[in-house]
Amino acid sequence: KAEQRIYTEPMSAATYCRVVLEECTHLVYDYEYIDKPYNTELVNLLQDEQFKDIVPGRILEGLVYVRKTGNQAVHYGNRVGSKEALVSIKYLYPFIKWFASNYAENDLDIPGAFQESIIPKIGEQNRKQKEIQKEQLKIQEELEKQIAELLAEKEAILIKAQETEETLNSYKDEV
Repeated sequence: KAEQRIYTEPMSAATYCRVVLEECTHLVYDYEYIDKPYNTELVNLLQDEQFKDIVPGRILEGLVYVRKTGNQAVHYGNRVGSKEALVSIKYLYPFIKWFASNYAENDLDIPGAFQESIIPKIGEQNRKQKEIQKEQLKIQEELEKQIAELLAEKEAILIKAQETEETLNSYKDEV
């Protein structure tokens, strides 16, 4: 679900990344028979030395970002954009790949590298379309304003012309 929401609901995508990280982390503790710390918050689970001995260091570094971005997404007032959600899922991918290769019951066909091209771009297209619509609406409003100004100017010219014609006719009548 996370990859489907990167561009449409980035806060949701970041939250899903964090949830997956937390669930897999708990499973690693269970599968490896690691005693969980008293406080089982994700930050403590990720910092446990036994856990860090099992998960490769190059993978661990990105998990802090996934956790923090997910936390940002769930707390009111914080914004997580598509860029942060995408980085989060990129950091989560090697961990999920490592997890699946170590703990899956069956052999899985897992792509070697993260493939950003499979992430739906539909949200990005919708966002661009909305921006274009806003711009078109702004242009339309400006044109309507110009038309109103021109109509008012035309009306003023017609009134002036009528006054001039009346003045001319009254002058002709006097002469």
